[in-house]
Amino acid sequence: MCYALFFHWRVLNVIPDPFFFPDSGAYLKPVFQSLYGLPINSQTTRLLGYPHFLTFLLNFHCGFWSVLLVQHLFVLIYSTVSGWVYYQHFDRSLPRALVVTAMIAALPKHLVYAHAILTETLYTTLQIIVLTLLLHQDRSRKETFVFALIGGFTIFFAFLTRQIGLVLLATALFSAIVSRKKSLGPFKSLAMLSVSIFLVFTSLRVGAIGGSELPSFAANSFFATTFQFVEKQNIDDRQIRDILQPILSKEPSLLADSDWALYNPEGPIKRLQILSRSPPNLAFTLVGIALRAIATHPCRYVTHQARQFWRFIWTSSRRPPYLFSKELTLARGLEIYGNITADLPIARQLVSFKPENGSSYFAKMESIALYPFSLGKENLLFWPWVILVGFIPTVALAGSVALVATEKLRKSTLIVLFLIFAHIGFTNLFSFPDSRYAIPLEPLYVILASAFFACIGRRISENRHSEGDPRSEIKD
Repeated sequence: MCYALFFHWRVLNVIPDPFFFPDSGAYLKPVFQSLYGLPINSQTTRLLGYPHFLTFLLNFHCGFWSVLLVQHLFVLIYSTVSGWVYYQHFDRSLPRALVVTAMIAALPKHLVYAHAILTETLYTTLQIIVLTLLLHQDRSRKETFVFALIGGFTIFFAFLTRQIGLVLLATALFSAIVSRKKSLGPFKSLAMLSVSIFLVFTSLRVGAIGGSELPSFAANSFFATTFQFVEKQNIDDRQIRDILQPILSKEPSLLADSDWALYNPEGPIKRLQILSRSPPNLAFTLVGIALRAIATHPCRYVTHQARQFWRFIWTSSRRPPYLFSKELTLARGLEIYGNITADLPIARQLVSFKPENGSSYFAKMESIALYPFSLGKENLLFWPWVILVGFIPTVALAGSVALVATEKLRKSTLIVLFLIFAHIGFTNLFSFPDSRYAIPLEPLYVILASAFFACIGRRISENRHSEGDPRSEIKD
């Protein structure tokens, strides 16, 4: 655990500025508008939970260091809570729970995203809190709804941070279904569900949480994942058919790339947004086309989505490109921040190294052996974890099946598995696989994989004990 704490302290000490990724600008623009008294644009696909979080911390301390400190603390908090969940619900071994805590705190991508201007760290913290409350209330028989109310508000804040927080609503409902009938677990889960739904829909009606373009974005994303199955006869609108017909004649490999279909200027979404005569109604039209395409090729669609599902599980936790090269996160990050602040130079006072000094900044960092980017004397113990973590999802899910099949049915395992599969299913339906989307799931993978290995250890120990016990021998 001390090693994991050292890694977080070292990153904070060595790298004073955040890592900026392409999506960082969407969160920073409303922050800058609020900080510098500019008109706030509410037409965005981003919810305002994370921008409000950034604005609060930047008002508290003029610079990103406060944001980075809090996000690194969040990683340590949800690592500790995950270790407690493991101890309470999976394996009553304090040493192994501490190992689980250390492994989660030292997850390579979590260390990077704690230092990035992205929602992953905040959302993962909220998700682990909700999961902890759900598992706790299933075991608790006390007549209190305090935890349910806290859970409802936490789900609401998770949704404010990322729209995939709706998966936590489904998990709360699933928890109510599988809870013990004699306990108050189902009622507390439903109370949590009711509070969070009320808060979400009230805020949507008021329009106070941002994300006004989310329905259109969700429709476009769903259409992009099905575009390779679209045929001319699936399109009733003549104008849309004329626009899409030349695009449908392109190479199948290009049509299968949902990223290209969604974002490329030559792709269907961008072409339709420019040329369509009724952009406000375009989202409903695209959903209709997508559903007809699925109805035309149901087997191909299911097979493709299952393949994507498996690819996400198999590859999403492996070492991504930005961990092979510091240049991708450091030098490119400053370049991205330079583009974000091109029209607002005053915002560059929030960083220590200015975008125009990116080359000297990278030269300074290149020679430093920093976990999880490069091997150094101080990270020899944890360096194998950078490689091994890529196989954790497969071990966790296969091990969970073994746990359910060989041990007494654990509702805790079922709830965690449901959360994982619901998260991946939501991502698979409305977007394309990306290693970022696995960040909130990796603590759950570590918990399940550790529980599986602990189960194997217990079985081996029990077998050895029974073989050495003279009472177990059958007397003639």
